[in-house]
Amino acid sequence: MTHPDRIYLVGLMGAGKSRVGTMVASALARPYLDNDVELVRVTGRTTLEWAAIGQIELHDAEANYALDVAARSDSFIAGLAASVADRVELADPIHASGFVVYLRARPHTLAARVSSDPERPWLHDDPETVLTEMFAVRDDSLAALADFVVDTDDLRSAEVADLIVKAAST
Repeated sequence: MTHPDRIYLVGLMGAGKSRVGTMVASALARPYLDNDVELVRVTGRTTLEWAAIGQIELHDAEANYALDVAARSDSFIAGLAASVADRVELADPIHASGFVVYLRARPHTLAARVSSDPERPWLHDDPETVLTEMFAVRDDSLAALADFVVDTDDLRSAEVADLIVKAAST
C-alpha cells in the first residue's frame, strides 16, 4: 500500500460510501471528501445537474474529480463514483495514491437503500433493475480496482467502517 493515509471508497449508489466514509474519517481524524459534494464545490453543478446535461458529461466530471483527488498530497478519506470503474486510465493514479476499498452490496440491498432518495439519477421507477444492470457491468471492474472488498449487505455501517480502519492499519 503506497499511501495508507489516503483511502478511497468505491461502490454503486447506496453502497454506503458517504455514511461509512464519514465514520472512517472520524475514526482516523481525517477529512471526508464526498464525490457529490466535491463536484458541486469544484464545478458549481450538482450530480443531478450533470446528469441532466448527460451521462458522459457526468462521468467525465467524476473522472476529473478522481484525478484531482489522486493528485493531492494530504491525508483524507474520499468517496469516488462507481463510474471510475469504467475508466481504465484512472486505475493507476488511484492505486498509486491510496488504499481502495470496494463497498459491495447486492442490487436488492442497494435498491432498498436508495428507493426513497430522489437525488439518484437514472433510477426512475425500477431501481432494482437499473442497479442489477449496473452491478453486472461494474462489479468485476470495481473488485479489480480495490485493494480490499467489503460485502456490506448484512453489516451495519459501523461494522464496515471498523473493517476498513483495521485493513488500512495493517
